[in-house]
Amino acid sequence: MKRSKVVTIVILLALLVVGCTRRAEQWRHGSAVKHIAQALGLDEDQEARLKEVENRILWESRALCLSKSLIEEVVKKQIRSEAFNTDEVKKVVTTEMAKSNVIMGRIIDHFAEFHGTLSSAQKVVLSEHIDKWSKGRHRGRHGDWCKGVTG
Repeated sequence: MKRSKVVTIVILLALLVVGCTRRAEQWRHGSAVKHIAQALGLDEDQEARLKEVENRILWESRALCLSKSLIEEVVKKQIRSEAFNTDEVKKVVTTEMAKSNVIMGRIIDHFAEFHGTLSSAQKVVLSEHIDKWSKGRHRGRHGDWCKGVTG
């Protein structure tokens, strides 16, 4: 799988399940798992596995929210101060990003476990859903800010 596709999957998972997003309530009540199960035509075992993976990812995502909150607090503190201490902000951001990288690695591992339960046809459907989602996620009032960016 191309690195860009893996990054898109990770971003998708993080955005869908992280406790500080609008969709967190949907995930907590299981409707997102039901939606995914229906879209992919999952059997009972696969749906149970997805639910288990979802619970692990929700647990991991709490730490991502804490990192985000800490970075925001440090930046706000520096904005309020007389002089913006870039070294302090960079130190916190570097530390929190390192923690986030470890967490995202575990989230990828959890997703890979679920991926192993999917048939080839289900993988195609999932890939199509990710393509559809990723085409619209960068659009804002100024248009697609990633248009033309390759990597």
